[in-house]
Amino acid sequence: LYPNSVCLLTARSKKEPESSRYIWGAFMVRDDFEGAKCQDGIIRAHDKYQIFLSEQEARTLLFWTNFEPSSNNAERKWGSVEFKYFPNTTMARILCDIYLLKQNTDQKKLCEQFINYFCELNKIDKKLLILSHQKD
Repeated sequence: LYPNSVCLLTARSKKEPESSRYIWGAFMVRDDFEGAKCQDGIIRAHDKYQIFLSEQEARTLLFWTNFEPSSNNAERKWGSVEFKYFPNTTMARILCDIYLLKQNTDQKKLCEQFINYFCELNKIDKKLLILSHQKD
């Protein structure tokens, strides 16, 4: 992990199918975090860019809706690893989804700042991101 990474927090109960995995939060990795030098396994969160969803919000934001299955009959699997890596553009779209959920909350401005910061660090054109997200 690098300082321009976002950690996306997901969950599902053991009794639920993988398709029920939901997003319950996201945070930017701290500016000074160096994954290669991390000895304790703890990923330090950025002081400002942390967003957590209420249980009601989280249950509406399913993780797997952001990904196409590899084939029509493919079952989505998390597997036995703790981490999944995916394109920054996908993360930016997820941050937009979180922003839309937080429209009528006191976290709206923080969500917008988070998206701006993430897109700036990762050289993602926010205008194109918004246009592509509106088509969905």
